[in-house]
Amino acid sequence: MATQKRLLLRTLGNIGSLLDLSSHDSLLESVLSCFDGDENVELVRTSAAMSLGDMAIGAKDRVFLPFILSSLSDQKKSDVDLYLISVALHNVLISSTFDVAPHLVSLLSNLLSRCENQDEGTRNLIAKCLGTCVMF
Repeated sequence: MATQKRLLLRTLGNIGSLLDLSSHDSLLESVLSCFDGDENVELVRTSAAMSLGDMAIGAKDRVFLPFILSSLSDQKKSDVDLYLISVALHNVLISSTFDVAPHLVSLLSNLLSRCENQDEGTRNLIAKCLGTCVMF
């Protein structure tokens, strides 16, 4: 079941990177539901995060990217959620088709405020995001 879910999420992300899926109202909630739950193994959660980032690329500044940016600035997010949001953001940042420049100031301030996170994996991913932002 987990393998099928991962495949579906990655396929959705690939489609979402090419087409704007922001008009599908329940899509964000469906992907985010994969962030939670005991039955969702880490690979499913990571696939959901990557899918979210890919969908943000295709939708440009609609729905998905604003969610990622607001989640990044939400200081109440758990370490797991912050890690997954960072995975999604990193996917957006490494895309050659997405213009991050309009969001750079808020991105940098939010990323810098999260550098001292307790979780080493999250800190490493935030550092990767910051390093990628330097290239813009």
